Amino acid sequence: GVEYVVDYILQRIGDLEKVYLVGKLSTGQDSNIIDLVLVGNDINKTFLIEQIEKAEKKIDKKIRYVHYRADEFDISKITEPDTHPLLLWSKQH
Repeated sequence: GVEYVVDYILQRIGDLEKVYLVGKLSTGQDSNIIDLVLVGNDINKTFLIEQIEKAEKKIDKKIRYVHYRADEFDISKITEPDTHPLLLWSKQH
């Protein structure tokens, strides 16, 4: 099921710590674009782009992402008046 797909991606993507949904979808508005903020170190961007391309074809939406290293990320960087970051996933320590 879905958890198998998530595990597959997480094992190969690198040291991912958090994933936030931002943009229109995070505020409950419909959008053809999914905006994600990825936080982590040593992200396998080639693998990430391959997975994004596959997902875009299946869901017929565009996926944009911003990547922050863990040491440069601060929630205030993605919290603006019209931005409502929604934590989708966090690595369990």
